[in-house]
Amino acid sequence: MDNWDEAIECFQKSAKPNPSHSSTYLALGRTLSIIEQNIPTLLSYLRFHIIEPDSPRAKKNFELIHSMQSASDLGENQSELAHVDRFEKN
Repeated sequence: MDNWDEAIECFQKSAKPNPSHSSTYLALGRTLSIIEQNIPTLLSYLRFHIIEPDSPRAKKNFELIHSMQSASDLGENQSELAHVDRFEKN
């Protein structure tokens, strides 16, 4: 197990006793993004945004979500995220 895998495991264990600790999901998402785990990254960022929707950190987090959507990193999965733009326009 490398250090990234260990860090991810620690964040996941940390979330279990306190699932409403938003910083854990933000840190987990950033760690997952480093190793290019795009879908788990997105899920962690979205969980953070659900817990902490109105803070300045939430705004930056939402920008990260949008940058993931527009990046080609998601390949086929990019179309799965297209509904976010349609939702905002309605």
